[in-house]
Amino acid sequence: MEEDRDEAAMAAAVFAAVGPLVDAAFCVNYRLDEGGATLSLVAAPGAPPGFAQAAATLRLGEAFCGTVAATCERLTADAARIATDARGALVRDLGGRAYSCHPLLDGEGRLMGTLSFAATRKDAFDEEEADFLQTVCHFVALAWQRRRGEAARRGCAGCWTTSTSSSACWRRTARWWRATVRRSRRPG
Repeated sequence: MEEDRDEAAMAAAVFAAVGPLVDAAFCVNYRLDEGGATLSLVAAPGAPPGFAQAAATLRLGEAFCGTVAATCERLTADAARIATDARGALVRDLGGRAYSCHPLLDGEGRLMGTLSFAATRKDAFDEEEADFLQTVCHFVALAWQRRRGEAARRGCAGCWTTSTSSSACWRRTARWWRATVRRSRRPG
């Protein structure tokens, strides 16, 4: 799917630009699935190749990323928390000692996914670094929302030429709105 490639490319570009600024060794980006209960891995730049298979999906509340998705709040963990918190196992297994995960929220506060950064050579991200990463994540969320809006608009382009294509457009739009409403009503 084109959206998958776009989001993965964006995660890689963001990591390449931002990772060195905060000494991050890897980045993990998840997308909330349409049902609103599962996160699917979009990209994990810097993580070992086996990670993608091991962490392809997470339930809300599972691991640090799933916790961020469930609460829609940033989670920053230092080396001590990563070493002792059961939800830090994925980060710990990759050698992460400093971690910062952020929700990707649309303009109405609905969760679209998560984006996290981890460092292996320092014990914590300071508050300024965590705030900087949150700002970066706000821009990533805006880009995701824009791309989704453009895709929805492209899906309806030219629908008004015939009644058959017009009704197909309305069906696609209705499916998109139903999925959006389901995501917004997720328990939490």
